[in-house]
Amino acid sequence: MRRIISLLAILGVSGIVATGKVVFKRPIQREALEHLGRVIGGTDASSGSYPFAAFLMVDEGDSTAFCGGSIISPEWILTAGHCVVDTSGGNKFHPHMLINGTEHPHDLNQKLQTKWPFSGREGKSQREFKTVGPKDIVVGVGSIYNVQTEPQKVSKVIAHPDLNLDYFDNDIALIKLKHKLKFNAHVQPIHIDTDVVSDGLTVTGIGWGKTSLESQTTANVLQQVDLQTGDEGLCRRIRPEFDDNDGNYICVTTPEGRDTCSGDSGGPLLRRCNGDPRLTGSL
Repeated sequence: MRRIISLLAILGVSGIVATGKVVFKRPIQREALEHLGRVIGGTDASSGSYPFAAFLMVDEGDSTAFCGGSIISPEWILTAGHCVVDTSGGNKFHPHMLINGTEHPHDLNQKLQTKWPFSGREGKSQREFKTVGPKDIVVGVGSIYNVQTEPQKVSKVIAHPDLNLDYFDNDIALIKLKHKLKFNAHVQPIHIDTDVVSDGLTVTGIGWGKTSLESQTTANVLQQVDLQTGDEGLCRRIRPEFDDNDGNYICVTTPEGRDTCSGDSGGPLLRRCNGDPRLTGSL
């Protein structure tokens, strides 16, 4: 839960009290990093059921990437850090503050000592990167149909200063909209989950990602799938430094035939509190 709080504190974003985590899933297969974020084996969401869901279109020059996001205030969208990274030019990782594609010094600027998430191997990250610019992202809101979402212009793109693309540590980012959203029945901010995330908890992933490993296109209708948080013993087989689901990561088991996949990255992982959805993590 500490990840989003620390990012908002670093950036001085006021008016938002937020907690959340990055999700890693089991089983981890050989192609895991190629298939981040699809809703597989899910069902169509009903109109108005997830008014906080955002559809991100990122211009990568010769192609367009799709990601999910969460509305957390009238002008801020929460998404995954790797969704806003400029993949052109072969840039390498550096732990500087990244705003609108420009490097900004920060007191957290330091070499990161990290662990390979799936084997426990230690190593220093060497890759540098930069974010895409505001003009490269369009945020769609207000509909479960991606082609019917209302496009919003972006004024600022900010990745976590300690984003590590080699190991997907601190894989989180904020997008500031050029104009504040006007809330209605189909556009609302998500309430942030502040409760303990326990083992065996039912959570829901949503997104417009691919609906099968073989699919070459994203879903037209917002998809939803129920998953379950794993236990410590199981999850440490995948990520040895895993403490518990209430830390920086949520370990989510993936029943056969159900998962998230590419196109869902950055979208919300939710749990219900008295019937209302709460943002628990970022896919």
